[in-house]
Amino acid sequence: MRGWLAPRTLEDALRRRRSGHSRRSPLELKLDSTWIGCTLKQLPSGTEAVRPFLPARDFELSKRFYEALGFRKLLDGDVVIFEVGGTSFLLQKHYEKNWAENFMMQLMVDDLDAWWEYIRSLDLPNRFGVAPPRPPALQPWGLRIAYVADPSGVLWHVAQRRPGCKYD
Repeated sequence: MRGWLAPRTLEDALRRRRSGHSRRSPLELKLDSTWIGCTLKQLPSGTEAVRPFLPARDFELSKRFYEALGFRKLLDGDVVIFEVGGTSFLLQKHYEKNWAENFMMQLMVDDLDAWWEYIRSLDLPNRFGVAPPRPPALQPWGLRIAYVADPSGVLWHVAQRRPGCKYD
């Protein structure tokens, strides 16, 4: 008799289920109770934005920092919604050191050199007490990136879009 192997992926479980295997794994039992008989549907239309929540150690200082960078304030209250280009994020009055210092954002731009000159002109370390921004450099994964840290330690990757790369 051939040994029984539990399916490792959803696709394996569905394939086993369709082929008539009688012995069921925990994954297949979960499928029975949750997915079998259901049709996977498309996302509803109108799902337009994903907005990360950024931490703020000093909420007022962080608001001034993002305004200095030129981000547009859409809402100012217990949270602040900032927009740049067609994207946005929420700045919140919540801070955890380990989270903030391991949080990263990516800002894709058409002209990194122009952004770099703009960032340098802001004198962010003297105005906001942040680490000096790091100038643009080509990274091993193929993007040219400048780095900017906000007052809470969130690291921004300001990256040059690559011509013809649709996901940049």
